[in-house]
Amino acid sequence: MRRLALAAVLLISVGFGAVKLNSRAPSPQATRPEISLEPGEGAFLILSDVHFDPFTGTDARVLQQLLDAPADRWPSIFESQPNQSPAPDGADTNYALFSSALDAARNSGVHYDYVLMPGDFLGHNFLQKYRHYARPDGSGYQEFALKTMTFVSRSIQQAFPSLPVYFAFGNNDSVIDDYAPQGAALLAAMDKEWKTLPRQPSAKKDFLAAGYYVVPHPTVPDFEFIVLNTAPWSSHPSPVPFGDADTAELTWLSAQLDRIRLAHHSAALLMHIPPGIDGNSSSKPGLCATPAFFFKKSVEDSFLSIVAAHKDVLRDSYAGHIHIDDFRVLADQQGMPYFQVHVAPGISRDHHSPPGFDIGIYDKKSGAMVDYAADYERDVPSAGGTQAAWKVAYDFREASHFPDYSPSSLQTVALLVRSSEAIRARIMHIYSGRSNSVPMQDWRYYSCAQTDWDPATYGQCACPSEAGQK
Repeated sequence: MRRLALAAVLLISVGFGAVKLNSRAPSPQATRPEISLEPGEGAFLILSDVHFDPFTGTDARVLQQLLDAPADRWPSIFESQPNQSPAPDGADTNYALFSSALDAARNSGVHYDYVLMPGDFLGHNFLQKYRHYARPDGSGYQEFALKTMTFVSRSIQQAFPSLPVYFAFGNNDSVIDDYAPQGAALLAAMDKEWKTLPRQPSAKKDFLAAGYYVVPHPTVPDFEFIVLNTAPWSSHPSPVPFGDADTAELTWLSAQLDRIRLAHHSAALLMHIPPGIDGNSSSKPGLCATPAFFFKKSVEDSFLSIVAAHKDVLRDSYAGHIHIDDFRVLADQQGMPYFQVHVAPGISRDHHSPPGFDIGIYDKKSGAMVDYAADYERDVPSAGGTQAAWKVAYDFREASHFPDYSPSSLQTVALLVRSSEAIRARIMHIYSGRSNSVPMQDWRYYSCAQTDWDPATYGQCACPSEAGQK
């Protein structure tokens, strides 16, 4: 591994030039690079964390029309509000930003085979905003949340009418509140709305009960997508108890992987919340030695055990939630990496990161993800209605000079971040979306979360001295 890392340093030093970090000034952009596919490869789109907010900045007359109208009339109602600017930094996604993102993804020049949407359709604090902007008593909230979920789902499917779109629920996707169960009405509504859901009675029962499902890959034989509902797994407190939903889903996941192995198939996971350590929360003073996890500890332990026991049929996983490009890598006891979680950026600006989506490249024989390009909104339009400019910030293979996007490549990227200040500056800038959403002084917290899965090893990596020096 040391030889690989040293060789990669030389290669990446050529590909990754020095950049100035933590500056809001736009960086010079070259002509949009062509995303090249090798023979036997296909492309797919990852569009995550829309967090649609129909309230903020919406004219009161328009909002009333949305309250009264069915979801299929919403596009024409939004279009009646002229010259709406895309949502500003720190805000969730409004109609102008959502439309801009869909247009950019549709007009990327890349032919997609399918679309992955790892969840969070609804804006943050949706219930509180509904009470503030619409009806203080909360009446009609469930119906409005259902219409918003339908509008976002339908908009994505209509933007790519010939492609299968695979949706997962996020922690904000509930008719109750953030981090709460989806609710039977929402599950039933999405069962009718999401076109790729399995229709076998047992699979339909699983989805209507808990929001998870498994489907065959649209182009790769003997390959399946296992779509999880990670809301019950979250370490964040829930306003409504999930009961034993987390244990039931883990049991289901293990059974599905056993079935896939017996069938001599392979699989990838699609989820909203990624496993592992939350680098952002763990960067808070005093938390390095006791880092925050995305999953509850019992869930984290069981999930990692299930993945390790089925590493012969698993490699890839796709997630969102943290609104920036990121990854997690699992390695065995000998340090050999075998499983990766690719984390896609979000459309919402709520986390002070630029809106973005990923264009994934996969091997049509194995189904494995081998490359991706990150596409971000670069030139934010003015209030006069100027169109936003979306540009590819980087392509992984082109920027890194690695042959593919794989667990071993990602493990080496993490080692490079820790071994060279120049490469660290470049890679941290790339993975934070060329924004200041990942402060450079906190690089250890984020880098160590990419490869370390327990508090002891994370603490040794992220805060090597008892004083927590960076």
